[in-house]
Amino acid sequence: MNDFTWPDALIDVAEVRAWITAVYPNQPTVTGPINIDYVKKWGVVAHFQVTTAGITTAVVR
Repeated sequence: MNDFTWPDALIDVAEVRAWITAVYPNQPTVTGPINIDYVKKWGVVAHFQVTTAGITTAVVR
């Protein structure tokens, strides 16, 4: 586990979830971030959980 937190001033996490939802078919459920790997002044590397039709995958953005 790491000590990174979501940088709200950089990008709204709800917008990221909405973007992930938009690129998947069948309107999946997007949860997260479930883990944040890095936070830089230019962006974030984080894992989100995507569940569609009962199948769960992880997405890194």
